[in-house]
Amino acid sequence: MDGEPPLVLQDSFLGGSAPCLRSLRLHGTSFPALQKLLLSASNLVNLELLTIPVSAYISPGAISTLLPSFPRLEVFYLGFQLLSMDPRPAIQHPPPTRVDLPSLTRFWFSGPNEYLDQLAARINTPLLYEFEMVFHNRGDLDISQATEFIDRVEKFKTLDRAEVFFSKKMASLILSSQKETPVVTCPILAMRSGYNPSEWEVLHLAQVDSSFTTLLSSVERLDISKDPYSSPILEDHVENLEWLQLLFPFPAVKDLYLSGVPGLNVARTL
Repeated sequence: MDGEPPLVLQDSFLGGSAPCLRSLRLHGTSFPALQKLLLSASNLVNLELLTIPVSAYISPGAISTLLPSFPRLEVFYLGFQLLSMDPRPAIQHPPPTRVDLPSLTRFWFSGPNEYLDQLAARINTPLLYEFEMVFHNRGDLDISQATEFIDRVEKFKTLDRAEVFFSKKMASLILSSQKETPVVTCPILAMRSGYNPSEWEVLHLAQVDSSFTTLLSSVERLDISKDPYSSPILEDHVENLEWLQLLFPFPAVKDLYLSGVPGLNVARTL
């Protein structure tokens, strides 16, 4: 829980070795011997390290060194505790060769975009089907390495539908394919970013690193609405030009679906 100290696991947890372990989910937990334990868990299928406290910080390089130990890994969640100062890794040059994760189909990340960029430069995920990025930091989002990582995933080359949702403190951009049904089996690429409603930085969500906006240039269907699970805070001072800026990265759109207050604002602007 927010404000509570993290749970600390002793080095003796699971005897320090777990060769038969298939799923591990740690939430807000500090485990100094984690890397040693994971090196023994070659049969992992699901690994979720969520709300990682500052005391348990693990670098992108260390993570990429561990991942080859899990050839059967299908689901990987990595998220850092939301703090006023997120752990930002020092800029490092990625190794000349990348780590292959042959079985990974779902990858979820929450934390600073700099961290994701360094991790994405180190891995290949040929079978990836679902990738979600949640960024804590505001302002410019340089995710050039993450974009190159996405470009290496074959499934993401057919995404032609974009959904933009607004909630109280989060903006979401979700890319999928119109051609594949049912929706649950469709490849999904999602990016979410926190913002200050009074500043309405949310309207710059689609104006991230220019290399990412090229992914949006082939979108043919665009949906803009409020988050179905949360009511947005809408400020009256949002100018029409800002709503237009939200549309600029989608030059190929043929079908535009608007709903809720965000959709009404776009309709008025148009």
